[in-house]
Amino acid sequence: MSAASAATGSLGHCPKCRTTTLVATDPRASRLLRCPSCKGTWLPKDEARLEAVASLLASDSTIRPGEAGDSRTGLCPNGHGILIRARVELADPFFLERCPECHGIWFDKGEWNVLAAGHLLGDLEHLWDPSWRAKMKLRRAEPGYVDGLEQALGRPLYSSLEVLATALKSLPHPLRQEALAHLEALLEDRPE
Repeated sequence: MSAASAATGSLGHCPKCRTTTLVATDPRASRLLRCPSCKGTWLPKDEARLEAVASLLASDSTIRPGEAGDSRTGLCPNGHGILIRARVELADPFFLERCPECHGIWFDKGEWNVLAAGHLLGDLEHLWDPSWRAKMKLRRAEPGYVDGLEQALGRPLYSSLEVLATALKSLPHPLRQEALAHLEALLEDRPE
């Protein structure tokens, strides 16, 4: 089967379940499509900036790395062919998929929250850039990274961050994500 005919057969279907038709779930983000079967989400380019998207996806539970859905890629729901994968290097690495033509992104259930917790939502476009990924991996692995961050922030602010992180860890995951989203909104001086 050619790439064109494979792409045509995937129009509107879940990249992971392959036969399940994706559906719009909320009028606030009508281009965001969900798979009723695996609960994955198709997010068209630039749709990630909508507040509605954040609130819809923040309710997902976290993924379990190594799940069957994360072990394979699929076809673009818009019919553009095979999605390309980017390995997200966090404590439990996983893959995120994107269409090389329309730049829509496929999130397996819970991946949005993992990216939010890792403060990577603002860097979605960079996840497919090998040099950016390598730079971030090296930066996190550098001896003295935490010491350098503490020195740059100053001890009082760094201590406040540690206290905040400890308090947030005790919250249920959805509430923790909501608190992090609120903190991000405060930092960007934007209304919630």
